[in-house]
Amino acid sequence: MLKFNKVALMASGLLTVEKPPPALAFLSGICEANSIKHEILDLNIYIRNALGEDQWNQAYTMFTSLEQFENNELLDNIDLILDSAVDTVLAMSADLIAITVFSYQQIQLTGRFLTKLKYKSSTPVIAGGPGISYEFESNITAGKMFLEKNLIDYYVLGEGEYVLDQFLKGHEEIGLNSKSNPHESWALQIDNLDDCVLPTYKNINFDNYNPGLNLTHSISLTGSRGCVRRCTFCDVGHIWKKFRFRSADNIVLELTKHIEETGITQFWFTDSLINGSLKQFTDLIKKLAELRKNNIMFRDIKYTGQFIIRSAVQHKEELYKLMNESGCHNIIVGVETGSDKVRFHMGKKFTNEDLDYHLEMCSKYKIKNTLLMFTGYPTETLEDHEDTLLMFKRYQKYLLDETVINVTLHQPFVLLKNTPIDAMKHEVGIVNETYNTYFFDVTTNPDFTVKERFRRYIELSKLVLDLKYPGSWGDLSSLSDHINALKNFNKVS
Repeated sequence: MLKFNKVALMASGLLTVEKPPPALAFLSGICEANSIKHEILDLNIYIRNALGEDQWNQAYTMFTSLEQFENNELLDNIDLILDSAVDTVLAMSADLIAITVFSYQQIQLTGRFLTKLKYKSSTPVIAGGPGISYEFESNITAGKMFLEKNLIDYYVLGEGEYVLDQFLKGHEEIGLNSKSNPHESWALQIDNLDDCVLPTYKNINFDNYNPGLNLTHSISLTGSRGCVRRCTFCDVGHIWKKFRFRSADNIVLELTKHIEETGITQFWFTDSLINGSLKQFTDLIKKLAELRKNNIMFRDIKYTGQFIIRSAVQHKEELYKLMNESGCHNIIVGVETGSDKVRFHMGKKFTNEDLDYHLEMCSKYKIKNTLLMFTGYPTETLEDHEDTLLMFKRYQKYLLDETVINVTLHQPFVLLKNTPIDAMKHEVGIVNETYNTYFFDVTTNPDFTVKERFRRYIELSKLVLDLKYPGSWGDLSSLSDHINALKNFNKVS
C-alpha cells in the first residue's frame, strides 16, 4: 500500500499572474483533509520572478502555441530557471510530486521541467489538469505521452479530487493511469459537488500575484462544472459530459472559509456559466444579497463570472436587481458575433433583441460586462460580418456608461478537436484543417478564405480600437503573431 508523508504541489506555467491557480488550492485542501504535509510551488510565478516582467511577457507569447520557438536566448534563460525550480522542489523532500497543467499551452514547458526533474530524481510524479487530457492529432493524450516518455508515473484524466484523495489513502481508482494500467481511463464524474473537499488558499502567498485594476486580490471559486449549452466551437462538453452544480449553502460555506482564512472578499467564479442553473443561481444571489445586508463579513463581497444571456421572460428585471445587491461586479458574456443566424448555428440560443435587453438591465443596475467575440466562424457571410460591425457601433452608449468594460477579439475562429463542429465538419464543409489553428477551407462557403477571414478580423479589430472599447489594445499584441503565422502559411500553400 502506498503511503505518502509529504507532497510537493506544483502548477505549471505560463499563465496570467493576477491570481493563484485554483488547482493549487484544491490540491492543498485534499492534502490538508488527509493530514499530509505539503509545500506549494507555482512554476508560473517562479519563472516570472526570475525572468522579470519584460522577458516573462515574451515567454508568455512564445508558449501560447505548440510550435517551435525562435528565441533561443530566452529559451536558454527559461531552462536555467527550470533547473533551479527542480532543485527547489527536490529541497522540499517530498515523497510525491503532484503537478497540475492548466491547458495545452503549458504542455511544452511542463515537458521541459519534467525532463529535468526525472534526470535528478526518482520521486514519483502524478499529473492532472485539463492540459493533461489534451489530445494531439495522433489521438494520444498529453498524459499518456508523458508516461510513455517516463516523465511521470501516474496521471489523471478528468476530475481529480476523488481520485487523488483515494490515491493519498493508498487506493487506486478508475481514472488513475499508470504503466500497470494499460487501458487509459477517465475519472468518474462527481455527481454531488457538495461532497468535494473545500479548497484552501491559506498556504498561498498572494503578494506574489498582481492584483486587478482595483488593486485588490481575488480568489477563484467553482460553483458548477460542465455547461448547459453545447456551443459548437467549445470542447467543454467533451471534458464534462454532464452539467452539475453545488448548492448555494455549500458555496456560501466556501466563501466564509476563504474570507476567514485570507480576508479576501473578491471572487472569480471558474464556472462555464454561473447562471447555468437559473434556480440555483437565484437561490445563491438571494443568500448573498441578504448576507451583504446583514453580515459585516460579507459586506464588501464582489464576484465575477461567465454568464449566459436569456430572454426577458427567463431573466426578469428582479434577477438583475438581485445580482446588483449580491455583489455581482462583472460578468463575462460569450456574444461571439452580431449575427443571430451565426449565433444560432453556434448553439448560443439568444438573439440580438435578448442582448439589447440584457445590456439595458445591466446598465440600469450597474453590472459591468466583458464581451467575448471572434470572427471567422465557418458559416459567416459578409452580411453576418457587417452585422457585427453595426453591433459595436450600436453599443457605444454602453461603452460610455461603463456597462461594457472589456472586449476580447484575439484571433479568428480556431478549430478544436472534440467539439461539436469538429464532429460535423463534413456537413459544414470544413476541409484541409489543422487543429488549434484558423487554417482551414470551407467548401460550403468558398469565398471565405483564410485571407478573407483575416481581412474581416483586421477590419473588426480596427473598428473596435477606433471606437475605444477597453481591451481592444490587447488585440494589437496578437497581430504580429498572426502575421508570422500567415507568412508561414503562405510559404506552405
